[in-house]
Amino acid sequence: MESFVTQKEFFTTTTSLERKVNFWGEKTDRLEQKVDFLGEKIDQLGDKVDQIAQTLDDFIVITQQQFERTENNILFLKHETAANGDAIVRLSLKLDSETAAIRLQLTRTDERLDEMDKRFDIVDEKFDIIDERFEVVNKRFDMVDERLDGMDQRFDIVDRRFGVIDTFLGIPAWQE
Repeated sequence: MESFVTQKEFFTTTTSLERKVNFWGEKTDRLEQKVDFLGEKIDQLGDKVDQIAQTLDDFIVITQQQFERTENNILFLKHETAANGDAIVRLSLKLDSETAAIRLQLTRTDERLDEMDKRFDIVDEKFDIIDERFEVVNKRFDMVDERLDGMDQRFDIVDRRFGVIDTFLGIPAWQE
């Protein structure tokens, strides 16, 4: 047989449950704010990655243009060498200097690519940290869901007790 609860006990229990629901609602809001903040950070990191990629693309285009100009100069120098035997020494020196300039440019390109690799490694590490934080947030959401399920069960018990009280007092049952 079920025991009856006094009105004071009933309202005390209901108020306590309402406070707990409000508390978990605030907790959920704070977790959502943290998720939004992490989303903004991810967007910022994505923007930085896009900027790095655009800089790299621009650098590649400039290097290709310089290589094409140098290649045209080499072709011109070869043609001049064939046409004018007297200028062979001067053209050979110019060809050597152009080749040295290309090698220097390629060395600089390698250095910049190494810097870009380091930056991408840093970005990867930050994404790993963000992934770990999302796992923690997801676990917290799971805990909140479990607690809300428990509160649903408690509300069901309270609803049943209301039904018993209503029946005892002769009040018609709620119609849904």
